[in-house]
Amino acid sequence: MATGAIPDSGGLDMGTAGLAGRKTLDMAILKQLSHRSNALGALRAAAHLGVMAATAGLVYAAMHSAQPWLVWPAMVLHGFTLVTMFAPMHECVHRTAFANKWANEVWGWLAGLLSFYNFTYYRHYHTWHHRYTQDPEKDPELMDPKPTSFMGYAWEISGIGFWLRRPLTFLKLALTGGRSYPFVPEHGRLKVAISASLQLAVYVLAGVSIALGYPYALWYFFLPAILAQPLLRALLIVEHTGCSYDEDGLTNTRTTL
Repeated sequence: MATGAIPDSGGLDMGTAGLAGRKTLDMAILKQLSHRSNALGALRAAAHLGVMAATAGLVYAAMHSAQPWLVWPAMVLHGFTLVTMFAPMHECVHRTAFANKWANEVWGWLAGLLSFYNFTYYRHYHTWHHRYTQDPEKDPELMDPKPTSFMGYAWEISGIGFWLRRPLTFLKLALTGGRSYPFVPEHGRLKVAISASLQLAVYVLAGVSIALGYPYALWYFFLPAILAQPLLRALLIVEHTGCSYDEDGLTNTRTTL
C-alpha cells in the first residue's frame, strides 16, 4: 500500500486522475496505527492458524464424504489460508507483526515456509523494493516484467510462472546465498543460504513422504497451495502493475480496498 495514503470517499479509482481528493496521514496518527504488540500479534497468528486448521478439517471431511468432488473447493479454501501467509511474513519482514524481534523472525520464517517464500532472502529483496520502488533499474520486483496484455495478466494470475521459478530460486539461494543479486549484501549471504537450505529440506522431506505412500503433504499442503495461488497473485498484482515509474508514492503504488 502507498505509505500514509488513504482514499477519499469518492469511489475506488486509484489512477492518477483520482489522486486529487487523497490526503496523507498525520504523523501522530501514523505512529498510533504503527503501535506494535506481542499480544495482538500472537492473537492474529493464532486466528490464522485456527482458520487453517478449520479448512484442513473441511478437506478431510470432503475426502470422506458421499460427494468427494467437494475436496477441490475445500482445497482451494484451505490453500487460501496457506498462500496468504505471505501477509504475516511481509509484516514480520518489517518487524511490525510483533514487538519482539525474535517473534518476528520465527513467525516470519514459518509464514514464509507455508507460503513458499524465503523470509531471510525476502527481507533484503523487500528492503530494496521500498528504497527503489518502481525504479526500472533497481526495484527487485521489476526483475520479472510486469504484464501488459490480457494474456500476460492471465499468465501471471495463473501462478504457473511462480511455480516454475520456485524450485530454481530456492536451489540458487541454498547454493549461493543470493550472490548474483545486488540487494543481498555479502554479510547476509550465509544466512540466506542456511535459511533457504532448511526450507528446501522441509519441502524435500514432504515430497519423500508422499513418495513413500503418505499423501498428507499432497492433499493438505502442495495441492491446496497450487490451487489457491491465483488468489494471491490477483491480490499482489494490483499494487504496482500499471503504475508510474517515478518516486511519487501516490502514483507508483495503489491503495487497495
